[in-house]
Amino acid sequence: MKKRQKTLVVQISDRIARKRSDVVLRQDFLDLGDYDQVGRSLRTLIRTGKLIKIGQSIYVRTAVSPIDNQPTLPKSLSSLTLEAMKRLEIPTGMTKMESNYNAGKTTQVPTERAVGVHKRVRRRIGFGGYHMSFEPAVSISNVTKTIHALAVKHGIIYQETGYDILADHITRLSGDDVRLDPTELLLVELERSGHIEGRKATLLHADYLRNVKYAHNPNS
Repeated sequence: MKKRQKTLVVQISDRIARKRSDVVLRQDFLDLGDYDQVGRSLRTLIRTGKLIKIGQSIYVRTAVSPIDNQPTLPKSLSSLTLEAMKRLEIPTGMTKMESNYNAGKTTQVPTERAVGVHKRVRRRIGFGGYHMSFEPAVSISNVTKTIHALAVKHGIIYQETGYDILADHITRLSGDDVRLDPTELLLVELERSGHIEGRKATLLHADYLRNVKYAHNPNS
């Protein structure tokens, strides 16, 4: 008996289920069908509550709301936007407000409706009447100053622990030559001591790595 071929909707649904990222792009499925066919299949998955569209050709897997059992976002719109920027290869960083808040220059808590980017973004991303805004990320030269200002403010100095020694030993055994510099070590201690949360530490570190990379290779 001839095996029935899966429909395009089922093929797309199966691929989404195998993906680690909650964000999927229309281009992820263009090998399965043409542009219009894929678009129609994605709209079917939206109607059946399997996907939510948050921007042009940007979709997210749904979660079930514990309040009304309706399809909703699996995580915050801010987190999904950062995920989408990564998928689109658009570098992100801290907004000016986040930088000032982390450096102790203001007590105003940054809104999660803004994302700092190192490249112009023309797309609109939103859900449920809320839309993200995009603004230029803080200049890379300010990142090191921000990290050191935070360390001074909280009286932080890096203190090596047994876990650090073990991690360094494992790294050397694996053949990787990954060494954290003094600024990165301060960032580790700031996060470990609870003075900055994980997301902010990640953004700071990403900007700092970009700064190091550009300093050594301005054309990269």
